[in-house]
Amino acid sequence: MAPQRTGVFSFDGIVVDLKRLEVTRNREKIDLEPKALRVLFHLIENRNRVVTKEELIAAVWTGTFVTDNALTRVISQIRKQLGDSARSPRFIETVATAGYRFIADVAEEAAVAAPAQAPLISAKPRRGRMAVAVAGVMAIGACGWWLGHPRTDTSHVAGLQQITSSAAADLWPSFSPDGSQIAFSSNRTGRFEIYIRSLAPGSAERQITSDGESNIEPAWSPNGQEIAYASLNRGQVAVIPVSGGVTRYITGTGSDANRSVYGRTVANSDAGSAPNWSPDGRTLVYSGGSVGKINLWLVSLDGTSPRSLTHSGTPPGDHQSPRWLADGRHIVFSAFFPTTGRPWVVDTVTGQLQPIQISLGSVLFPLFSADRRFLYFATAALQGDSAPLDPVGVWRARIDSRWRAEKPDLLIPSGGPVAHDMAVTADGSRIAISQMRREDALWSLPLNRSGLAAGEPKPLTHDASIAIRDPAFSPDGRKLAYASIRQGGDWTIFVGNPDGSAPYPLTAAGQSNRMISWIGNESLGYIGDRKGKKNYWVAPLHGPPKPLDLKLDLGPYAFSKVSPQGTRLVAHAGNRKIGIKLVLIDLATGESRDLTPPGRTIVFPSWSPDGRWISAVERIDPKTDHRVVIDVSTGAIQFLVDAPDDPIFFPTNWSPDNDRIVYASQRDGVCNIYWVSRSTGQVQQLTHFGSQTEIAFEPAWSPKGDQIVFGHNDMAANIYVGELRF
Repeated sequence: MAPQRTGVFSFDGIVVDLKRLEVTRNREKIDLEPKALRVLFHLIENRNRVVTKEELIAAVWTGTFVTDNALTRVISQIRKQLGDSARSPRFIETVATAGYRFIADVAEEAAVAAPAQAPLISAKPRRGRMAVAVAGVMAIGACGWWLGHPRTDTSHVAGLQQITSSAAADLWPSFSPDGSQIAFSSNRTGRFEIYIRSLAPGSAERQITSDGESNIEPAWSPNGQEIAYASLNRGQVAVIPVSGGVTRYITGTGSDANRSVYGRTVANSDAGSAPNWSPDGRTLVYSGGSVGKINLWLVSLDGTSPRSLTHSGTPPGDHQSPRWLADGRHIVFSAFFPTTGRPWVVDTVTGQLQPIQISLGSVLFPLFSADRRFLYFATAALQGDSAPLDPVGVWRARIDSRWRAEKPDLLIPSGGPVAHDMAVTADGSRIAISQMRREDALWSLPLNRSGLAAGEPKPLTHDASIAIRDPAFSPDGRKLAYASIRQGGDWTIFVGNPDGSAPYPLTAAGQSNRMISWIGNESLGYIGDRKGKKNYWVAPLHGPPKPLDLKLDLGPYAFSKVSPQGTRLVAHAGNRKIGIKLVLIDLATGESRDLTPPGRTIVFPSWSPDGRWISAVERIDPKTDHRVVIDVSTGAIQFLVDAPDDPIFFPTNWSPDNDRIVYASQRDGVCNIYWVSRSTGQVQQLTHFGSQTEIAFEPAWSPKGDQIVFGHNDMAANIYVGELRF
């Protein structure tokens, strides 16, 4: 019998059901107003041709007089809800002066009538180059994970269900010993607090901390009576009864609290993070130390006898996400670098370290099953110069007696750039995971003539990049350049208009390009990294780029900016042992001289528009940064406002009048944009974000004085629980 139309279409993980008047992404409903639904339906049904504006208006607004603006607004809503872009369309393409065309490859479900007395059988959808999931992987799709990776056997995880549904960041799930409840952390009140929820249907969540101290990473005690967690603001490991009540702080005060930098929690000083209980409930392991020197510590439940379990640099990387094994003797953790993580096991009795040999390039949040047969972990698309080749998601690998892994199984493919954290029940029957959705974009803050905010900040870019960095205005303020990286690609420099419109790539693939400086209004300078070899390049807006022959070691700490006159380059170079100094290079002769004295760590220079001053940040010690201004002619260093308790996000930038320096800083766990006057020391806060997950960074002040463009990163996350099968 001939196939019959079902009115159900699917593309890129989205299902459009014409009969039910419903659009879903991975079984979650996408909210579209009725007119938007009808426009989308009409475009899909006529996807093989251009649909004129007049036809769409006649079909959707029958008998009603409306202008093109009504259709434009509806198209904009559809694009926003589906994650599409007018500049880089994946679904709806604008055909200039004509109308719109639906361009995604669509699979239409077909139903075939079976012989009499037999039930109907659903046929598999047709596949195009944008393959869609068949019914066998819809359970994974319910979590919003990307299905663009190669097909995976999903029989290992069943019944995956969304447990939390807030619009905030719900992270760090921890199972109760009997597996019937989870504890987690959420910033839905503006600060991270600890919550508990039963997994029984219809259960309500219960908040057990409410002190505003930014409490994260809960860990349920083996007896089920208490929860350990990290207090982000206090920099301490705390324990609280499951029923709520008095909090006990197990570790010392820590002279500096943990901080969240670009969405990743890191520990500073002797602060504690990521606590985990020994099986007997007597000892906690946690991560502590300064960034780049984080190692594992053990402390008794009464807070006595803390001792270092691992030591900085052995193994290399920050020692994070420790988890006890069921034997009560070993702990697995991840040695984390900016672009990768490797799993290790440490013996708490002998201190012996053992790497876990595994075939994947990055292993994060590792934990063992109770019988030690399986290692669970996550891989993530990190914001480095190149994305990992491994599919992103949650994995499981069988481990032999020599701590070697067999070929890992991808349990849950991930659609976000970060597969965040996970927990497994003691009996190995359930897994809980956090799925983080990130937004990384450039935002614009309008300014008045006094350099004060003239309105609310708003997004300037709307693409799907993993990260956008280095915004830089041309000297005349007519162009805006920035660097963008997308999954599987390199850092690429784009140039567009100051309102974010009409961006185009200036650099080609095959080389990661950062540290943008304008050289006049028609050329850009930047550091290009090709397979680890760095050079300084100059690219005209209309012509091929060329490398400069600079006698400067552009090592791992290199950061550079060209003077507004295009004659000199300032760079910081060095290392943490000898300090990082600023160096001036004459671009005509290649000659260089030190601008700052040896032994001082001064980083991230930024030229004033007249070229007389350079703003920078001096690291006094691991806990103290100073904002400084350097007189280029004399080398004199002027201290500005000191804020040792407020982390500074680099780099800074200048106002057109050569006096105010705009920067991003974190206060009380919240990041905002500020400026400080070089002449008076006055400080002015410009933005007023309130969420701890919103990160503002890298501001650029327009030479026209009418706006500041800055990087903006935010995230939301929810928790999911599924049944594990073997």
